[in-house]
Amino acid sequence: MNNLWIDKYKPLNTDNIFGNKMTILSIKKHLLSLKNNSELNRNILITGITGIGKTSIAKAVLKECNYRIIEFNATNITGASTIKNTVKNSLYHENIIEMFNQDKKKTAILIDEFDALILMGTKGGMTELMSMIKKSEFDTPIIFTSKDIRHAKLTELRKIVKEFKLKQLTKIDKEQLLTKIIKDENLNFDFDALIMYVKKLDNDVRTIINDLQYLCTGNKHITIDNLSILMDKDKNNIQDQDIQLFDGVNSLFYKKDLSNFEAETIYEMDTFFIPLLIHENYISSLYGIKKANKTTSSELFKKIKNLSDCIAYHDYINTYIFSNCKWDINQYLPYIHTKPINNILTDYNKKTEIQFKWTTMFGNISLHHRNLKKGVGFAMSLDKNILKYYDAVQLLKMAKYYILTDGNFDILIKDILMYYSITYSELEILFRLDQELNKEIKTKIRNQLKKCFKKYYS
Repeated sequence: MNNLWIDKYKPLNTDNIFGNKMTILSIKKHLLSLKNNSELNRNILITGITGIGKTSIAKAVLKECNYRIIEFNATNITGASTIKNTVKNSLYHENIIEMFNQDKKKTAILIDEFDALILMGTKGGMTELMSMIKKSEFDTPIIFTSKDIRHAKLTELRKIVKEFKLKQLTKIDKEQLLTKIIKDENLNFDFDALIMYVKKLDNDVRTIINDLQYLCTGNKHITIDNLSILMDKDKNNIQDQDIQLFDGVNSLFYKKDLSNFEAETIYEMDTFFIPLLIHENYISSLYGIKKANKTTSSELFKKIKNLSDCIAYHDYINTYIFSNCKWDINQYLPYIHTKPINNILTDYNKKTEIQFKWTTMFGNISLHHRNLKKGVGFAMSLDKNILKYYDAVQLLKMAKYYILTDGNFDILIKDILMYYSITYSELEILFRLDQELNKEIKTKIRNQLKKCFKKYYS
């Protein structure tokens, strides 16, 4: 049996939907009017933030307007052939469906998460779909749901559909939603605690319901006194984990005669972060040892080599385990990593402690993922979608060389960028992958690039 509240409180009709009442009423009126007025725009776009209820609203309104729903998720539409064999066939076979069911229902097509179709760069599919809508050969309404993103394809769609924008939930909407669930679940939620809780909620309905279920698991009476404790449970767990990681790395660097059990425990605290923290701090630790204990340079470099060998060997074995699914080897990793590292670092008495760095490595990882996301976004935004993230990075390096070092814009544009059909506006997006480069390219250089682009793209 499914005990998730998100499924239990999934709205079956518009009365069960909280927020956007006027917008829902407008969508409903428009769909009902379509049955009597052929001149109205039969295609609808519903936009709003993630989790606001776009799909639930579309389904509930279509059901109440007596439409039969044929639903497609845009993430499953991979090209022109998919749209032709699914959406188009559904439009052609509408009369057969109605005749087979022998009812008075009209058919409506729901294309969910249209923004995903845009971001996947499915050019052929988009062209086919836009063409079908513009021709207006069918009486079947097509309803799109999408996040309100800034993209040329969504702007193009907006020109040929009627759009309904969903607003964020008000505090009253959230309070009404929570009050209903609290009543149905026989919870005792003090009024002042409810007011405080509502202030901290976001606008994602799914998250609101899931968080409430988590909050009330094992706590049927929520008061103002225990609310802060319950809401900070995850935060406290994270803080506790940080303390444990600090204590573990501290013991690893400073505790002599670390037992095998302790070495295993420290490693298994977090098999991802512990190696990173060691890698981040072992050089500075050794230089601190050299300064405090007047260690010779040769002794220092010997220790650096031994520690580096341990770290490198651990990474090599770890890669081998994941590549070949040799998970049984995991149990030996502390004995080629934390235990020998501890032995090297604590083979003499240190007179000083090192200030651990916690943020540099994690900041670099975060920066890498942000750049990765930007690079993937650039590659997917191109109409031809022929680039991958690696290609975008290499193009950026070549652009940087020819713009700032070589100065030959003609070779860059004619021999490289034109091969990928990259326009000036797309080159500007590419620049944003490197903030320092973006700042270096002054207005004068940008104007020269524009002129050179016009010469070859005119």
